[in-house]
Amino acid sequence: MPNWFSEQSGVWLAFLAVSGPVVPIFVWFAHRGRHRQAVLRTWIAITVTYSLVAVAGVIARLTGQPNYVWISLFYAGFFTAVPYALLYRVIRNEYTRHELRRSQARDL
Repeated sequence: MPNWFSEQSGVWLAFLAVSGPVVPIFVWFAHRGRHRQAVLRTWIAITVTYSLVAVAGVIARLTGQPNYVWISLFYAGFFTAVPYALLYRVIRNEYTRHELRRSQARDL
């Protein structure tokens, strides 16, 4: 079976894991209570996309691809998807807290 990509391409695929700079933007929006649907849907999309990248890494490992193929896919996918999946509830609760505060302010 031919390799899925070259070793030089595998180095560039490691940059897939660079979704960290968008987290402060999302947290700022959540803290302000803005763009709820866009932030939560993007958060889910990032989680699903990187989960699929991790699954592709597992498939590459099972099909006997070289280390630079499956490691670059699996690590980039797994170590990005897991924190996003674990923090989704925190972001959602921040929006809920903000909405409750807004509704209490309206009731006064």
